[in-house]
Amino acid sequence: METTLLHRMGKATIKFDSSVPCLIRSPNGFMTSDEFREQMNVGLQLLIEKKSEMLEIAWLADARKQEVVS
Repeated sequence: METTLLHRMGKATIKFDSSVPCLIRSPNGFMTSDEFREQMNVGLQLLIEKKSEMLEIAWLADARKQEVVS
């Protein structure tokens, strides 16, 4: 699996895996609700952009390292 980093905010990333294809959101640690919301909005915009390039795309939330959102 080879991924391309599309967005980084603090310890959270959004990457693209063209072999699936999908966006992978990977938070690591604590996020405020504003940070969470901002990253979700960026992810949605990236998903819309990628959707225009390909017919099918998925969104994967890898929350194994995420802590409580406040």
